[in-house]
Amino acid sequence: MKTRKLSLPIITSIAVAALAVVGAVPASAAPAVPGTPTASSITASSAVLSWNAVTGATGYYVLRGGTQIGSTTARTYTATGLSAGTTYSFTLKSYNASGASAASGARSVTTIPAAPGAPTAGTPTTNSVTLSWNAVTGATGYYVLRGGTQIGSTTARTYTATGLSAGTTYSFTLKAYNTTGASAASGARSVTTAAAVPAAPGTPTASSITASSAVLSWNAVTGATGYYVLRGGTQIGSTTARTYTATGLSAGTTYSFTLKSYNASGTSAAGGARSVTTVPAAPGIPTAGTPTSSSVALSWSAV
Repeated sequence: MKTRKLSLPIITSIAVAALAVVGAVPASAAPAVPGTPTASSITASSAVLSWNAVTGATGYYVLRGGTQIGSTTARTYTATGLSAGTTYSFTLKSYNASGASAASGARSVTTIPAAPGAPTAGTPTTNSVTLSWNAVTGATGYYVLRGGTQIGSTTARTYTATGLSAGTTYSFTLKAYNTTGASAASGARSVTTAAAVPAAPGTPTASSITASSAVLSWNAVTGATGYYVLRGGTQIGSTTARTYTATGLSAGTTYSFTLKSYNASGTSAAGGARSVTTVPAAPGIPTAGTPTSSSVALSWSAV
């Protein structure tokens, strides 16, 4: 009986095939499920995802809301094109030549809200102003800044800035925020507070006094836009200049003149009083007594 010798390669192939039948050599398998990704560097429109390597994986699929948005052979991925102030769910699948794993645990990511619009301002007082603005999607609150420095925060859409100085211009901006972070600053709103009520003017001076008029003048008062003129405590006129001619006076009569300064915020107290006595009226024609050779006696009515 003849025996046939088999070559070594043939023997090896037969042995491997036999082992595969009984399961001694496992077939290649898809990789394990990745861990839940972490998120960082979150902005209003993007987020960076990262995760641990999976043994046997040659790459990873990135899914948003269950839909694949990209793939990578690295262990980080930047998700872009996101909407501000919106919450997303990200998962991963690892893959190799044999297939893809099931999806990982989900990472919830909320983007930073968009910057608010520039605030509007109500009518300022001497020391405060109320700001208001439109709501920002996804914002849980707002920071209020004056001159770039935060002065307060609110979950409402109005804020009253207090402690301001009269007649001063300020610049106000806003930032919207949520649990992830704060937006960029809004456009600026310039606000000028009302001027303070001006101080009382000094005592006026009087000149060019006649029998029926007198010219009053005084020094300027800082912040005043005009002046009230009073005679005997009763207002008789107003002016934006620093002189005023009081007319309609009676001859040989004493009057008391005072001033008040004013602006949009109010009127001052009265200043010091100036006493003015008008020139007396001209006497009537005198009468003459019987003249002598060297004199005559005159007489007239009192003025």
